[in-house]
Amino acid sequence: MADPIKVQVVDALVAAVKTALQSVPVSDNSYVSVVRFGRLQDNPLKGQNGIYALVHLGNPFNAEWKDHSASELRSGPIEIGSGREVGGASRWWRAFSVEWALFLIKQRTDREASRDLAALIEARIQKAVATASFSGLIDDFGENATQAYDMTAEMDEGGGPPTSFIWRGVVQLYVLTGRPF
Repeated sequence: MADPIKVQVVDALVAAVKTALQSVPVSDNSYVSVVRFGRLQDNPLKGQNGIYALVHLGNPFNAEWKDHSASELRSGPIEIGSGREVGGASRWWRAFSVEWALFLIKQRTDREASRDLAALIEARIQKAVATASFSGLIDDFGENATQAYDMTAEMDEGGGPPTSFIWRGVVQLYVLTGRPF
């Protein structure tokens, strides 16, 4: 039995984000040591360098970021017409997010360098989700995924000067799926 399409998509997103964030040497200050599905539920400083990325179904911090029938989401990433087709098919915008954070406390990084590193991590995540492949993903209900649409991204600086900065961010995206009735 094939996993439901949302599970297959989240697994594909984890793989894409992991490849993007762990393609640099472990010694590089932009290497992200923890990339996985779900909440962290651990000490963020426990990892190799205090940087993590977590892929979620929806967004646990934004209840409005949820799945929608394509016909319900008129302001979606692209106008695709009706969410239902004559002959029996439906399309959905499936919601996902990638939460990330940098805890640059031990590294003693200044404000500009920490900002630059945060922007680099966010850019790698955005590219990973925008180019993730869902080719061949189909579940037992006939639902398949076609493409990710990078919808929103935000990041915020925290911590304290002069050299203990914490950056947090999230990239929210929709993946268009479809299935016959």
